[in-house]
Amino acid sequence: MHGKLPTTVTNNQPSPNSALYAMAFGNFAAGISSLVIAGITTEMAADLNVSQGQIGMLVTIFSLAYALGSPIIAAFTGNVNRRQLLIIGQILVIVGNAMVAIAPTYGLTFLARIVSALGSATFVPLALLVAISLVEPEKQGQASAVVLGGFALSTALGVPIGAYIGITLGWRASFAIVCVLAIIAILCILRWVGTDIKTPVANLRTFGTVLKNRLLALLLSISILHVAAAMVVYAFVGAWLREITTLEASGITLLLILSGVGAIFGTIYAGRSTDRFGARITQLVMLVCFVFTILALPLTETSLLLGGVIILIWGAMGQGFMPPHAIRITNANPDLASASLSLNSSCLNLGIS
Repeated sequence: MHGKLPTTVTNNQPSPNSALYAMAFGNFAAGISSLVIAGITTEMAADLNVSQGQIGMLVTIFSLAYALGSPIIAAFTGNVNRRQLLIIGQILVIVGNAMVAIAPTYGLTFLARIVSALGSATFVPLALLVAISLVEPEKQGQASAVVLGGFALSTALGVPIGAYIGITLGWRASFAIVCVLAIIAILCILRWVGTDIKTPVANLRTFGTVLKNRLLALLLSISILHVAAAMVVYAFVGAWLREITTLEASGITLLLILSGVGAIFGTIYAGRSTDRFGARITQLVMLVCFVFTILALPLTETSLLLGGVIILIWGAMGQGFMPPHAIRITNANPDLASASLSLNSSCLNLGIS
């Protein structure tokens, strides 16, 4: 470790806890924007007259645009006020999802997913950097868990509910809801995130330094492998559950909620465990358990009860891996935190794609 992440926050700023929850809600909106398609591939494919594989490509292009956009955005926005940049990210999320909600063709939907991806690429890594900057080193695990918990909450409530709305009211309504959530996120940021938060900034040379650091390069590689393992199943989980079970929309929604509930508890536990036992041991335990749950996932076909338990644990272990991983990346070299966390977001999305 190289010491505390360098940052300056003036005394007249809002409570750090309020800021953390405001950014967590922003991640909630961004998380739904990224993953809502998982539950409505069938409906989108039928309406846009394309295959489910082509709808899956909308997840891929989102991830690739995010992966390429995140470091570029970080490199060229170092002098932009942190709160203003968070708001800009949410505005792009609104624009992109509004475009999807009214897009008459697959081509325009494809373009809209790129816009919303750039919004998430602006917001998510910056929110995590700001969160870690606002607290003392011994509380960084819990701070990262709170902000990353927004993504966990999006899988627990947002994505399943969005899928249910998409199935019952039409898939376009799901994207309209994302716009509303992003507007609420902007209001929360305006109210509770300070106006004079200083964090490390990055330029193109900084990214080169990160990639030359052997430990950081290894940690970033782990990000790609871990999230790829999770998304192999999750990207098509809605269609998959329809295929192997007799469940209707409400039953599939319940299983998706179980995964998200597990993700919430896994994230909370991981944050506390990181501060108490360290990031490395927490990460290792989560990863080993995650491997076993992936191996057990096909048992969902034989027993819904057993499948529900497996999906619950799968969600906990998959999402719980993230807080300690972010802390390890940050503490590997705090001076490079802006670039390394941005590249980590890129690697996560490369894994998704």
